[in-house]
Amino acid sequence: MEALPTESIQDILEWIDVRTIARLRLVCKLFNTIISSDNFARTNLAHFIQPPSGHFQPTNSSKPTYWENLFILRRTPQNYQRVFISQHLSRIKKIDWQVEMQVLSPVIGLAKSLERLHILGKYPTASPIPSEIGTLANLQVLAIQNCRLTGNIPDCFGDLAKLTLLNLSNNELVGCIPESLGKLQKLIVLCLDHNQLSGEIPSVLGNLVELTDLCLQNNQLVGVIPDSLGCLKSLGILNLSSNKLAGVIPNLTELKNLEFLLLHNNHMKGSAMSVVSGNLVKLTDLYLSNNNFIGSIHNTIDKNSFLEVVDLSNNFLSSSLPDSIGNLTTLYQLNLQNNRLYGTIPTSMELLVTLVWLDISGNNMTGNIPQGIFNLPNLDHLNLSKNQLTGELPIVSTATPFSLVHLNLSHNSLCGEIPTAISRFAGLKELYLDSNRLSGQIPESIGLLNNLVKLSVTGNQLSGNIPDSFSESVETKLVNIDLSDDALVENKDQK
Repeated sequence: MEALPTESIQDILEWIDVRTIARLRLVCKLFNTIISSDNFARTNLAHFIQPPSGHFQPTNSSKPTYWENLFILRRTPQNYQRVFISQHLSRIKKIDWQVEMQVLSPVIGLAKSLERLHILGKYPTASPIPSEIGTLANLQVLAIQNCRLTGNIPDCFGDLAKLTLLNLSNNELVGCIPESLGKLQKLIVLCLDHNQLSGEIPSVLGNLVELTDLCLQNNQLVGVIPDSLGCLKSLGILNLSSNKLAGVIPNLTELKNLEFLLLHNNHMKGSAMSVVSGNLVKLTDLYLSNNNFIGSIHNTIDKNSFLEVVDLSNNFLSSSLPDSIGNLTTLYQLNLQNNRLYGTIPTSMELLVTLVWLDISGNNMTGNIPQGIFNLPNLDHLNLSKNQLTGELPIVSTATPFSLVHLNLSHNSLCGEIPTAISRFAGLKELYLDSNRLSGQIPESIGLLNNLVKLSVTGNQLSGNIPDSFSESVETKLVNIDLSDDALVENKDQK
């Protein structure tokens, strides 16, 4: 090879596949000098790669593509990365990639025309965010999700004045949310959820007046929710759940476009119902569970007439349930378990015909169960366990089939016999009636519940024989059955 002129060697090397050429730098010093020049890289690339169109979207392939090797992988010579960007990506405006990839190269900062950078994939190894992205002045959409990004969010992202969407969710980012993000006046969506971010929520986020989605859930954020977030009048989604936030809910009455409010799994206190004063007229989903909220459930809750999900479970709420709760005619999930609620279950709940999930377990509710609750046509899950409910089970026969799958009335003071009409819940899979004062025999009709896999009636005053309807075929479907009252056990042994 030494007898050949350098130009001839270069002419030969130019026709070697660009995915192989980098390895030849190790052959000798001359090869390394030739291959490391921008002019050689430019000629070599021209033989193999056609310039992409204005919107680049690589195919989903398990084999590395040209684009992967020359632009994404850091092991590729930077002269190739520079040339590739200047010649092939300098005019690119959109990059969308949804495949597994290596770490993002800093030369991304040379794609000055880029308006959209969306990478949804999985990096084999963790890597920091290239700060060079902060120089892409035309960038409007920046979304790098599920890519094992580490380190801090670069402060320079606050210089991306045209940015409307910033999504860095499902990564391994640490540190505080940069104050500089408060300069992004055009930002509509900010999603930094499912990372390891710490520190407080910057009050300057209240400057993002165009923001419709703010998602910071599943981090390690501390402190209080800034009052300034109450100024985000365009906000439709506020998700701060699963952090370490404390303090009270700030005044959110100006957020008339808010549809989803998720503050569950924090350390917040004060009144939970301050957010349902009637001003949040578009609110559909309210998640405040697993906090330290106190106070009562207001009569004004019905002013939020579009509510579909209300989850106030695992708090310290102490009040009766208002009759006005029956006016929430779009409600399909109501979870009030593990509070300090008392009084009777309002009969107005019979009007909640869209209700699918109702859980009032672990409270101090008294009185009878309203019969109409068992007539709700869409009810799938009903849990009234661990209260002080009395009276008989108000289940009556009807020709209309019902969708109830989970019924838990255990740990109350219910009396009377188990009604034969229990068989009307043909789809029932779990039935818990244990730890009550039920008497009489187990009705034959329970054996007709062919989908039943869990049954517990222990801790009652039941007697008599196990029903004949518990045939071997039915019993084999029951994964968990507890009939351990003494009389029932004796008769079961005799059978």
